[in-house]
Amino acid sequence: MRTTLQTLLISVVFSGALAFTQTPASPKTPPYTPLDQDTLIAAEHMQQLLKDAPISKETGKPGSLSSQLFGASKFNTAFIRLNEPDKPHAHAGTSEVLLIQAGAGSLETGGEMVGPFLANSDVHTAFFVNGPRTTEATQTGGEAGGPHNGAGTAITGGRTQKVKAGDVLFIPAGVPHHWTAIEQPIVYLDVKFPRTE
Repeated sequence: MRTTLQTLLISVVFSGALAFTQTPASPKTPPYTPLDQDTLIAAEHMQQLLKDAPISKETGKPGSLSSQLFGASKFNTAFIRLNEPDKPHAHAGTSEVLLIQAGAGSLETGGEMVGPFLANSDVHTAFFVNGPRTTEATQTGGEAGGPHNGAGTAITGGRTQKVKAGDVLFIPAGVPHHWTAIEQPIVYLDVKFPRTE
């Protein structure tokens, strides 16, 4: 018998697969999901985002990007490309599922995040390319930064795993995580949703 988590992950993966095969959403469309109809994001739209990624001054190649695809007051989804490791962070109010589309790297999860802490857990803001980001209060429940919320400087006692295209990761709310190494640029769909009690 399937668990609730398995059913959720299968639904997310199936929905993502459908989204990759449909007509692209207009980049001008606000990144909010209507509550009375479906929202489709096509593979062509995401490939265009990758093609239009800002050029890195250091390498002359497309750099990191983050683009919100759809969102609401309780959840959001972003399409992310990382060329280099990010800062340790945790979202106290939201869990997330990462659907890795391309690339390879190492992701550290768990343990305790080390400060000093920032309440804002959105460490990918610097390369956000379109649409407004969901507010931090929505993502963290308005809680102050700490070992399981916001951004920090390191993680102690975590575990590091190799991640590659085709992998799916579930990160529960409050679990610190960050990319420690990028072997090939990582491209993934990041689906955040409220923690359950």
